Amino acid sequence: MLADAGEFDEALAILAEITERPADEDLSNLFQARSVEARLLALRGESAKMADKLDWIEATSREFGSPGYAVGGLATSAAARSAVGQTKAAATLLTEIDAIPGAHEFPGYAAFLPEMVRTALAIGDPQLAERLVGGVEPRFPVAEHALVAASAALTEARGDLQAAADSYADAVARWERLGVVPEQAFALLGQGRCLLGLNRPTEATPVLQHAAEIFGRLQAVPALAETDALLERATELSS
Repeated sequence: MLADAGEFDEALAILAEITERPADEDLSNLFQARSVEARLLALRGESAKMADKLDWIEATSREFGSPGYAVGGLATSAAARSAVGQTKAAATLLTEIDAIPGAHEFPGYAAFLPEMVRTALAIGDPQLAERLVGGVEPRFPVAEHALVAASAALTEARGDLQAAADSYADAVARWERLGVVPEQAFALLGQGRCLLGLNRPTEATPVLQHAAEIFGRLQAVPALAETDALLERATELSS
């Protein structure tokens, strides 16, 4: 909840306390703590700090024998591996998730969907991204919002920038209402990127500035760098 609210420092402080406990004390809590820690460090561009933990996260997620644990652990590890250039490993993990029986129908699947789609697109596999979205039903608000965000990313990847910009704007409002700060920022980034691609720098600038403010607060260095580069381009186009 703290991570979704954008309180990364507080979340990481609590996670540090949990991950110091012996693994046999509460394996489930340790697994979830390391998974969230890996996710936050990946967003901050610090995945290397978790490099020696990713194999453990993946193996443990499979040992639990539950789609929920498998999806969460493997999706987090895929994002972390993608962030350090391990694209083949990331693709293998996402493909494994897609093949888990009943995973797409699992209620918690949608919470990881936007990140999984971003990861698949980042490693250059739009077909995998499309497959990851298949079969997900908007049975509850998080799933509805996740599908809108994923659809925006897929639409952008297909080159329909106007439709993607509109979908991203919808996702921004949805994540803001729900209070999921990181996803709100990624939707703002996507919207601004599409507006810039449509040669509308004046409209893109405030959207990107909002994204930069959030990413800066989260210390999400990679996403902030992309946003700043787009803002610089918007300034050049406007002048």
